[in-house]
Order: sequence, then C-alpha cells, then structure tokens
Amino acid sequence: SSRGVPGSAELEGGGSSRGEWLSVGPYVGRRLLRRLEGHGDVHAAVRLYLPEAEDEPALWRIEHDDGDEEDLEEHEVRAAMRRLAAARKEEEAAPPMSEEEVTAAVEAEGLTLLRSERGSSGFTGVRVNKPGKWAKGPAKLRGPTFTAAFSGAHTRTTALEAALDYARHLQQQEQEQQQAP
Repeated sequence: SSRGVPGSAELEGGGSSRGEWLSVGPYVGRRLLRRLEGHGDVHAAVRLYLPEAEDEPALWRIEHDDGDEEDLEEHEVRAAMRRLAAARKEEEAAPPMSEEEVTAAVEAEGLTLLRSERGSSGFTGVRVNKPGKWAKGPAKLRGPTFTAAFSGAHTRTTALEAALDYARHLQQQEQEQQQAP
C-alpha cells in the first residue's frame, strides 16, 4: 500500500481507480536515490508501474529501503536514478579509507566493528563479492570487493570499510528503534 502518499488513487486490494499496478514495465526493478526533506538521501527501488490513462500521467511505486513507499511521476524517477548514478561515480572516485581513518571514525562515532571467524571477510555483516559478479562495484576494481549486508550498501575495496558501513547501519537502526513510539 502507499502509506502517506498524497494523491494516491489506491483502492482496497492494491488496485487503482484507473487500472492495475504492474510488476513489469519501464524502470521496474531499478534502484534510486531520493533526497527527502528532513531525511536526506534515501535509497529505494521501483516496485510497480501504473501506465498513463486519459489525463493522468504514468506513475511508479517505489519502496524505500526502510519499507516506506511513495508514488512518483517519470521525471521524479529519472531524477532519482541520476542522483544514484552521480553518487556512485563520486564513490568510485574517492580513494579507500586507510586503516587509521577507519579506526579514527570508529572511535569518534562510538562504533564497534563486529569481527567474525566464520565469514571469509573477517567481519559480521560483510560479504565478499567475486570479481565481475557485483553490479554495484566500481568497474576499475580488480579482485574481490566487499559490501555490508544491508540494502543500498556501497561496495568497498576493503573489508574494514564495509565493516564500518555495517556498524553505522546498526547504529542508525538502533537510534530509529529508540525514537519509535
């Protein structure tokens, strides 16, 4: 359902007053990066498509990584895809953090990196990506890359950086749970 989305023409059972939402169509399955007032950048994915009808533009239902949903027009979907592409390009250009920089960030932010003997990365919540098998990874990288185990996580060149991402993600979840009524 489209929680808190103004102008949504949704009916009981997930339909619309102008037709059915489709699970296939332009942009369905694509990842986005939305900038929301009061929330900053939010990762999302296009889940459904509602073709245009009479005087109504086509709509795309997106699901944010936190589970919230909203309906967007095509120009908004395209802008969010461009925002994600720009963020990925910026990420690729940034050099990896040194061990000292990660350690300083962990201490400054009061985080704990979760070391693990079980996984091949050496950290809980960090997966190793095989070369050429991870679509989000920077094309210039050769050899394995690492990704924290949550939706929208960035691909990193070191397990230590991915462990930092995962620790930040856990801290954010904990803060959100404490703020929930």
